[in-house]
Amino acid sequence: MRNGRLAALAVAVAVAASGLSVTLAFPAAAAIADPVANVSPSPDYWPTCTSYGPSSAACTTAVVAAINHARSLEGVGPMQLPTGFASMTTAEQAFVVSNLERVDRGLQPAAGMVATLDSSAQTAASHDADPTLSSWTIGSFNANRWGSNWAGDLNALAADYDWMYADGWGTNGSFNMDCTGPGAAGCWGHRHNILSSYGGEELITGTGSVAQSQWTSIAQIFVAGSGAYPAFVLSWASVMSQSAAAAMPPGTTVPPSASQDAAAVTIGTTTSVVAGHTASVSGHVVDAVTGTPAAGAGVFLCHRSALETTGSCASMLTDSTGTVRLTVHPLVRTSWWVVFPGTSSLAAASSRANIIYVKNAVGVSVARATTGWRMAASFAPIRGQLVRLQVRSSASPTGWVTLVKTPLRTRTMAFHIGRGRYRVSVAAVQGLLANTVYVAVR
Repeated sequence: MRNGRLAALAVAVAVAASGLSVTLAFPAAAAIADPVANVSPSPDYWPTCTSYGPSSAACTTAVVAAINHARSLEGVGPMQLPTGFASMTTAEQAFVVSNLERVDRGLQPAAGMVATLDSSAQTAASHDADPTLSSWTIGSFNANRWGSNWAGDLNALAADYDWMYADGWGTNGSFNMDCTGPGAAGCWGHRHNILSSYGGEELITGTGSVAQSQWTSIAQIFVAGSGAYPAFVLSWASVMSQSAAAAMPPGTTVPPSASQDAAAVTIGTTTSVVAGHTASVSGHVVDAVTGTPAAGAGVFLCHRSALETTGSCASMLTDSTGTVRLTVHPLVRTSWWVVFPGTSSLAAASSRANIIYVKNAVGVSVARATTGWRMAASFAPIRGQLVRLQVRSSASPTGWVTLVKTPLRTRTMAFHIGRGRYRVSVAAVQGLLANTVYVAVR
């Protein structure tokens, strides 16, 4: 049996300091029909997530497959996770997944995560409780209604499944403590919080998570109202823009409209570097017609390593010369490109891809020992590369004699040597070039 439970549908009561007025804030009634009964996950993702871990790709794939099966029963298309989802925090993933449930049903998304609401959700998650709204004003934003959810679950996707598709009554009862029987008022309350229209008002959110021994405690609060948005910790627009940018292949150009000029986007990078050492990346955007730099323009610096099948992007602003610069420390061969999403006067375009080639890092030092000399060698990354210690010898046809030949299993190795000329070589593996360091002992 799962070690999770779901908390009650939140109800907020505010008593004004004067006038003794009382305001009840409920999410608007969900206009989207609930499932007739809980949907058993198909596939059952629990064995997979237990075997491979709740943050594993295998677990993610299994839970998304179960979500998509449940969605298909409602006539809703499959969930498409955005670029970089796996590298997000659990709290960020909860924000993304709840928004995907909304937008895929035609509802407006929560515009972004707000720090004060995140703090409330984080505190609630640490106490296995629903977040509550502490103030009806958040900066210049005026809250009019809100709802909140809590779950103890495997991860954000599993919490979404339980909130959205297992929040009612089923053959084994309900994990929702407020769903006390078929048709009880509390059934599907968490689903209603996710899918409420919230009166069509502007929507913001806060999320929090705490990893515990039995589960990950996940809490989310939805707040609807009016006024200027507070600053966002993570905005929905940035999530979607990054995903779109990563999907824009290097070298893509978009034909300009009548009101646009074409943009010229270029990329420059360090050609090769030792693993973990500093490399530079720079991008440049200009108006291809006038040659004017695109100053203060939003761009994405995107990269994909040799070990990844999809890329990820970081948003940046160009300087007065239309340039962005980034210092990186790559550990494997990495492709970089710049995506310019376009403006009203410049069409979208992306640069070609530049590759930073990465060599194995090899460090060697020699010190006198009681019996000769001791050579200490350090390596990074450790990927099972073949390591050779060779000594110079005129008797060998190649000029070198191999003393040690072994797969790399540890970060450091030590060799006892005498006088002579030596070299330590590390073979190439996927994403890493070979490297050789020479040492003379006299």
